[in-house]
Amino acid sequence: MNWKLGAALFGLALVTANPSRAAEPKECTGTKVWYAGQCRYPPEISRMKHKSARRSGDSPAEMKRAARIFKKACEQADSEPHCAMYGRFLAYGWGVKKDVSRALRYLEPACRAGEMEACSTLGVIHANGMKVEQDHRKARQLYTRACQGGVPNACFNLGWTNHHGQGTEVNHASAAANFRRACDGGHAKGCTLPLAAVEPPGPPPTTMI
Repeated sequence: MNWKLGAALFGLALVTANPSRAAEPKECTGTKVWYAGQCRYPPEISRMKHKSARRSGDSPAEMKRAARIFKKACEQADSEPHCAMYGRFLAYGWGVKKDVSRALRYLEPACRAGEMEACSTLGVIHANGMKVEQDHRKARQLYTRACQGGVPNACFNLGWTNHHGQGTEVNHASAAANFRRACDGGHAKGCTLPLAAVEPPGPPPTTMI
């Protein structure tokens, strides 16, 4: 098992196995969750689809187990970070049957509570019209909030809307800036995207004498 996934499952199991600690996740802020004795950011297992999970060593069976633990932690501890994570699993079908309608019931309150990953996923749902009316403007609002909250994927998606004029006017400079923010946050595509193809060429350089 990938060590990050193992650490997440161990930490989440502490919440579900020890009722006396069930309230502790509420003391953590943002997307941090309580495990191993302190508030930490959960490993990025929520980003994994089955294809990438196989490459990283996290099997579909392990993703199913992770989904069960997130669901149990959400229900028992009423913890927004865990509910947000389980909602993302449902939205993308990671370890569970894809069910966007159910995902919305977890993601919307989590986003309102300040879980930026949930807001980012809601942006994807609205941008693609997944069980909701397609609404690029609303998607941009959600991406903007999540990007400002430190979610690299949201910054990349926000740049994409700038580049393609989805819910806004085409703005190559803003697209490039948001791709850079995504890159700085660790989003690989934000780093590999050819910005020269996104950002219009500037004036020719002044001749040096």
